[in-house]
Amino acid sequence: VMARSATHLFAVSEASRQLMISRWHWPAEKSSVIPNGLDINLFRPASSPPQNSHLVIGTVGNLRAVKNHAMIIRAAARLVRQGVDLEVRIAGEGEERSALENLACRLDIADRIRLPGRVQNIPAFLHQLDLFVLSSDSEQHPNALNEAMACGLPCIATRVGSVAEMLDDGRCGIIIQPGDENTLVEAIDVLRRDDQRRQTFARAARQRACDKYSLDAMLSAYESCLLYTSPSPRD
Repeated sequence: VMARSATHLFAVSEASRQLMISRWHWPAEKSSVIPNGLDINLFRPASSPPQNSHLVIGTVGNLRAVKNHAMIIRAAARLVRQGVDLEVRIAGEGEERSALENLACRLDIADRIRLPGRVQNIPAFLHQLDLFVLSSDSEQHPNALNEAMACGLPCIATRVGSVAEMLDDGRCGIIIQPGDENTLVEAIDVLRRDDQRRQTFARAARQRACDKYSLDAMLSAYESCLLYTSPSPRD
């Protein structure tokens, strides 16, 4: 009801905008997309790369089924069986914690899975990773991916919400289909073997985050839209 009194609505992704148009029948000409922005000075690459003795894969997100963290754990187990020395770190809390812990035990990789719970210093957590994986089955504009990109991490993400746009159709990271465990295993293996490709993705992700998804870019977009849609002052 409140939305109907608005003259213009903003969505954080094109997928959200299309949902407003198709499901709520909101006029297309009265909607715009302005992605969430973040502080690129806070979320920035580490001063030096992590000195991990093994591959560290990580993600940030509530431990809920829709995030499909189980796929990361299953992919990790398969890579370990192939002889890859790795560790998975999942920052966040939620109702899936026990299920994820039990899965890691069943797959015999409990010693390689870290669930630190809610993390206060997200940039510091991201700086410890070699690869970032967004495994969600559904998202709109995933802030966690935005933060990882700004920190200059090579990223693998499922094709949900605005992910394809964020990663510039694969120019800034690897995009896989939701639930595609086989391709996730392959993507992790490709990136761990190809240092040059990791660095290329890392640089491209950071640049795109700065150009498209910074706090300044978001505020400028809102300012431009508000100026454009504001009524002319009366004489």
